[in-house]
Amino acid sequence: MSAGNEMVRKAIGKWGRTTHAHFGWRIEQDVIDLGGKHATCEMCERTRVRFVYIVSHPDHETLRVGCECGGWMIGDTERAQRDIKDMRRIAARKAREAKAKAEAERAAAERAARAEWPRDSVQREARMHAEVDARIAAERKAEIERKAATKAAAKAAAKAADEARRIATAPARAASDAASARARRKGATEHEAWQAGLRAYLKTAGPLNSAY
Repeated sequence: MSAGNEMVRKAIGKWGRTTHAHFGWRIEQDVIDLGGKHATCEMCERTRVRFVYIVSHPDHETLRVGCECGGWMIGDTERAQRDIKDMRRIAARKAREAKAKAEAERAAAERAARAEWPRDSVQREARMHAEVDARIAAERKAEIERKAATKAAAKAAAKAADEARRIATAPARAASDAASARARRKGATEHEAWQAGLRAYLKTAGPLNSAY
């Protein structure tokens, strides 16, 4: 009770006011744990407290005071000492329990994560292989389509070239056929008729079309 005794001795806060009762108080509500030093003792008006009493007096309003000042106010400093020790023991036990619970939850979360990891790894690998296979299939399809388009274009070009050559050489072939026919009518052999047709073809079509 050294801190409370010091407040009384130095007459700090309401302890220094003769208009305010210092003793003869009684506890209305047993000691309360605020979970931290979140309040100021309303008797000494200085000390930040965690454990408080709710005390009352016939001549004054109810006060919320720290256990050290409260022990002097109710005339039972030994009770205040016991209450502080008990509340500290309870608070320490709750802190240990909360820590143990948090550690157990963290360990459970880690175990669950480790259990899920192989499954997730297999699924990721399967997705990766599926994506690679799909990309390869798409590339092969595109290559086949490109080759087919190239082949079709080449075939169409060759056909167009053949048609153009046929049209261009039509007069020469007509002249060749006419020359061969005339030679046959004059009694020429088949070979002589062919030569006559060739000469007419070359004369009409020119040397560039001689391969037709």
